[in-house]
Amino acid sequence: MDAIFDGQATRYGSDGIARHLINGSSVDTYNKILKLIFSAYAFYEEIPIADYNKRAKALDYIDARSWLLGNGIPDIYIEKYNVTSRGLFGAGLQEISALSLIPEVVFDYDDSHFLLDDNIGSISEQYNKAKSEGSNSFTFTKGISELTDKLGDVLSDNIRTGCNVTNITRQGKNYSVVYSAQDGKMATIIAKKVVLATPAPVTMNIADSILSSEKKRIIKEINYAPYITVALFSDEPIFDKAFDLAVPDSYFFTDIYDATWVERFYNKQKADHPNIISIYIAPKTSINKSLVLMGDHELLQNVYHDLDKVFSAASSKVTGYDIERFPYGYPVMSLGAYERLAKLNASNNGSVILAGDYMIYPTFEAAIQSGYYAAEKILETERN
Repeated sequence: MDAIFDGQATRYGSDGIARHLINGSSVDTYNKILKLIFSAYAFYEEIPIADYNKRAKALDYIDARSWLLGNGIPDIYIEKYNVTSRGLFGAGLQEISALSLIPEVVFDYDDSHFLLDDNIGSISEQYNKAKSEGSNSFTFTKGISELTDKLGDVLSDNIRTGCNVTNITRQGKNYSVVYSAQDGKMATIIAKKVVLATPAPVTMNIADSILSSEKKRIIKEINYAPYITVALFSDEPIFDKAFDLAVPDSYFFTDIYDATWVERFYNKQKADHPNIISIYIAPKTSINKSLVLMGDHELLQNVYHDLDKVFSAASSKVTGYDIERFPYGYPVMSLGAYERLAKLNASNNGSVILAGDYMIYPTFEAAIQSGYYAAEKILETERN
């Protein structure tokens, strides 16, 4: 699944990445950071289940960079995890809590990666070993659209697609939901209960009048970082040896994804179809909101400049592109984020329920889980 480009060579799989880190430090240092991370993770629980105790609060109120430096972690790890932080939160290590970094780092390791020797091994050896690894991740044979397609099949006429909710107000015991339909005309439906599965700023814009003062106060504290994806099409593969390739922290983008790997693996007939890599672009800091304002030409020039550092003349193979901008890409897990989450989840009841990536640890799995929790809350009010 994973690979890392260090500016000169690509390392493949968990073992290759471990060798990259050891090569830039030592076996003892590598084992030291694993012991540090695993000892902290032993007490880690996700919101809303977590017991927000003194230990958790201490890690929640120290930034990840200070925590790593305070434990003597060298620069090669700081750089790698800063790319991780930008890729997941749209923010540098100095902007997120140490508590929020721990589960993401642990995901990269298992107990077998302790006590490695300092034999770096060849790139081909690393790649062959990586091909036999399991990733502990999941996906769908035709990509994530399988999930939304299935939801559409199950919900059928109960959903309105291609619409945009603009305002939600209370109407007696019910709620008036105003939206623009596919044809551009305004329409209204009356709802007994409302689940707001939108980014926090959008939630505030469309539902300010039905939110409690406590919810509004907490939501206003949530900072979002933007991000951009650039899909590049080519007739011949640019990168097809791993699903996710991380690049040095100084590069314009954080990751290169082989967007068609899974489907090609399960459908050999797709092998001759155009290849697609997806470039993830996150800001250097969440404070910088100007990234999504960058024009297509400037954006592509920056992408091509660094892509060609990774794969020689890669930009010359590109036959087309698609750019998607997300102004509310990442909810930043800033200092005190878990305390914020705990309070927000504790107040999340009644007939207006919050869901989405700002309600729980912001990964794909958590986004799904926040929806599950919201459905449980609705069912609970129905039973009562």
